[in-house]
Amino acid sequence: MAVENVVYPGESLRSLLRRAAPIWSVAAVAAGLCAAAPSGASAQEAGAATGAPTADALFDDDTRMDVLDAADDPDPFDLRITPSFKRTLYRAKVTREAPCNPEATEPAPGEVVVNPPPNSRARFPRLVEASRCAEPTVVTNKELRAWREINQLDVLVQIGLFRDVELHANLPVIFSDQRGVSYAGNGGDRTQPIVDETNSSVDPSNERVIQDITLNEDLNTNGAEFTTFRLFNVRGDGNLGPERAGFGDMSVGLAWNPFNDQRDDTKAKIRLGFDYLIPTGEVAKGGNEGVGRGVHELQWSLGASKRFKYMDPYFSVSYTLPLAAGTSLFTKKGAGQGLESPGQRAEILFGSEFIPFEDRQRGHFFHIDFGLSFGYTAEGRDYSLLFDALANSSCNGLTPREIRGAVAAVKGGSTDAATVDKAACHWLLEQPANARTGLPVFDPYDDANQDVPFGHDGITDYEAYGTLGAHLGFTVQAARYIQFSGNLRLQHQLEHFITAARTGIDSAADENTTVRFDNPDERNPYYNPVLDAVGNRFRIEEMTVFTWSLALGVQF
Repeated sequence: MAVENVVYPGESLRSLLRRAAPIWSVAAVAAGLCAAAPSGASAQEAGAATGAPTADALFDDDTRMDVLDAADDPDPFDLRITPSFKRTLYRAKVTREAPCNPEATEPAPGEVVVNPPPNSRARFPRLVEASRCAEPTVVTNKELRAWREINQLDVLVQIGLFRDVELHANLPVIFSDQRGVSYAGNGGDRTQPIVDETNSSVDPSNERVIQDITLNEDLNTNGAEFTTFRLFNVRGDGNLGPERAGFGDMSVGLAWNPFNDQRDDTKAKIRLGFDYLIPTGEVAKGGNEGVGRGVHELQWSLGASKRFKYMDPYFSVSYTLPLAAGTSLFTKKGAGQGLESPGQRAEILFGSEFIPFEDRQRGHFFHIDFGLSFGYTAEGRDYSLLFDALANSSCNGLTPREIRGAVAAVKGGSTDAATVDKAACHWLLEQPANARTGLPVFDPYDDANQDVPFGHDGITDYEAYGTLGAHLGFTVQAARYIQFSGNLRLQHQLEHFITAARTGIDSAADENTTVRFDNPDERNPYYNPVLDAVGNRFRIEEMTVFTWSLALGVQF
């Protein structure tokens, strides 16, 4: 029976990719099995009769560092196609800084507060309990649980160009890529509080917003005197981002073995590589379902391995330089902006393949691969687990006139839910680059800017961090031209801030040594004190990245 993918009226290509994911994965495996199936005489007999390469000549006993060959008698040409299904799961706790003052005062239950003092939690609701510190400092509160799940099909094509020289390309098809956040729980400890609208600084209740505006807002000054904002919606089932899908960012590269222990067993095998990630995917933005990052990436790598009887230890280092494409969200919007693109990356990987079984005459083997890695990512601007929540915030699209008008209405006694929602979006105006005019608006209170729509693009500055990883894999070559492999990888990103933009860059044109917020030549247009100021920053903790993949390689 033929299997047909029917596009229903109004169905997008992305929806079709998601429905077809299981079919494509099974079809790829079936195609590989059919291509590898022998017919008639055995493959060993056919090679001997025609003068084709023998099993020993074709045998590849290093699945990590080896490259394909060409023009290498008796092996004139190699081509390998490896479709693989990969699933990646990100899980993390998101915490947020909060100020702590041991002299902070707490209004008594039912007390009507008028003109609260500066150290009162009624004046600054983000102040934590005085008992949490012995001196003024900054502490962290748990806020959210965040996750991301990616399901994709990678098609790796490798072509031998010359002796120990390979050209390869990876073609990714993303079936689904989705982010989500929810209030943080108590982690299974009933003595710990859970986060909800009564204590969240991300999505507080309307009552808390109204109380803060009523007590603390001064309509005669620019800026917000209240500090209870709603960044995005979390209440209910949490904030679930769009299910993104489509063709991702492909890569092409070259690999070369200048030394090969299969040719000279007195030397180790050396692998030099260069890869170029091309921004071929539609750039992910708020309001669309794109899966690309809009970044060119140049990667250089150096690896080495040396085969012993039953093991093949290896070591590699790599360096990646990201460069923002013109269509990306990584743009320069002011002289005070220090970071523009994602941070540079480096990784060290070491481990060993173990060979419990091999039959060189038949070209069969079974490998087990275990290794550890350490990565470093420099500071930069990039997508985070909060990207979709911020990029699709209900605040996006509002103007200063709408937001300030809503604040005034709440101050005047309005409790209308829609009005409170708009008033709680005042944080949006604190970031000049949020103006959707192409140019930053440094004074949203100017009459000329009252009808300019504002919206957050979801990209944030983050601080540098390290990544620890371990992987376990296997490779089975049950026929001369086919390999089946699986891999598990667990990574842990060390704690780091994901909203950490600097205030700006001091200009030499004035005599002071501080960044002036009223000077567009000094202030960073992406700096938002509600997100980036010390005491307000968001931090990733307990981040784990779990990846598993299954691959089927067919060699011609």
